[in-house]
Amino acid sequence: MKTRDGLIAIVAASAALVAMAPAQAATVTETYDFTLGNFVDPFAGATAPVSTVTASFTLTFDPTVSYSNETSGITVNALNLTLDSAVGFSTYPGATPTDPYFISIGGIENGAGDVFGGTNDFVLQLEFANEASLGSPTLPLCSDPGYFCGPAPADSYASGYTSSGYPNSFFAATSASVAAVPEPATWAMMLVGFGGLGAAMRSRRKQSAAAA
Repeated sequence: MKTRDGLIAIVAASAALVAMAPAQAATVTETYDFTLGNFVDPFAGATAPVSTVTASFTLTFDPTVSYSNETSGITVNALNLTLDSAVGFSTYPGATPTDPYFISIGGIENGAGDVFGGTNDFVLQLEFANEASLGSPTLPLCSDPGYFCGPAPADSYASGYTSSGYPNSFFAATSASVAAVPEPATWAMMLVGFGGLGAAMRSRRKQSAAAA
């Protein structure tokens, strides 16, 4: 039979081992579903060959690390465009954890954050308030202050695509939506939380009935 002092020693030793263990990377998994529409060619005025782009991407990454054209941490769940290269992502953490955070997703032929006319390419630009808000993305558009859609070939700081049959790029000007989809583990935690809340409410009702 273990004594009280013996149990304290075991707990202290376990805590020391935990403290000595290397820190785990702050890896997160996020799924982003989005729709882009109202595409414009700001230079030639051509009509976009695909009027609406819909897609879903799942990213697994460490938000404290900068990634460049990373392909191993991304899964393309859906995309209604044909691209000339694999899809990758690049991340741009701020100088501090409270600074704005950016993710670019797209074909890596020209860079995940860039598109060039005359190629089958795509870029999705996601902006977040900070590293802690990866579940609340916004989509920068051509019409937003601080973003532009440069002449092809040129970098794009908005979301859009290019097609091999067109010399210019098509950018989402005013119509776009994006949503972060909770991962299964997140749903499980939410369900456990709801279950615990329900149990607590039932317990309180029973206590109230007994007191009456």
